[in-house]
Amino acid sequence: MEAHEILTIGELMEIKVGDDLIKTKLQELLPDGRFTVFHPTVKGMLVRLEESGTYLMQFYRENGVYSFDARLLDQYSKDEILLCLFHAVSPVVKVQRRRSYRLPIVLDARLLPESAEQGQKPKPVKAKTVNLSEHGTLLTCFTPLEPESAVVVELKLSPSETMTLSGMVLRCEKPPSRKDPCRIVILFSGSSEQQESELRRYILRQQIAARKRKKQEVLS
Repeated sequence: MEAHEILTIGELMEIKVGDDLIKTKLQELLPDGRFTVFHPTVKGMLVRLEESGTYLMQFYRENGVYSFDARLLDQYSKDEILLCLFHAVSPVVKVQRRRSYRLPIVLDARLLPESAEQGQKPKPVKAKTVNLSEHGTLLTCFTPLEPESAVVVELKLSPSETMTLSGMVLRCEKPPSRKDPCRIVILFSGSSEQQESELRRYILRQQIAARKRKKQEVLS
């Protein structure tokens, strides 16, 4: 599968720079496998990209993660917007990720959409988890979020421990009644190996604790 056959203008993508996955958006699809994205930034600072360098590009679908390689052709400004011109140099492949256990658990969470206007702080959205894995979470909240939008997830793992993860909204199911919350599926993206490891250990601890509680209930 070629990149132009599956990509859509405006969708969230990630560029692997060193060991980091940095968010950007697809700005334009051009002939012959070329495309432009907004120049990636981290905390408002431009990320340095090497001319003619080849970068791993990653994007998300409901059925998984996809990636391909692209070579940087140019960096330029258009209408005061900094853009990067790439050329896809490999087919799109589905990234194989190991299946992860989904822990049924209710945790308080805050969602910070990254679609706020420039210079404005995103308004936090209160949510509660339904389940949690090292790769994503299902939550409920009363504020709908746009699919494929970037979001920061703050999970209250304990009274003294909060974990902050970047993610992307894969799906937002709106309820038939306004009295009921939306169900939102978020895929964690750009998490470091340390964050994934910490989340994996937390889930394992909760599994062990649940088994102990179940065993005690059987014995009592």
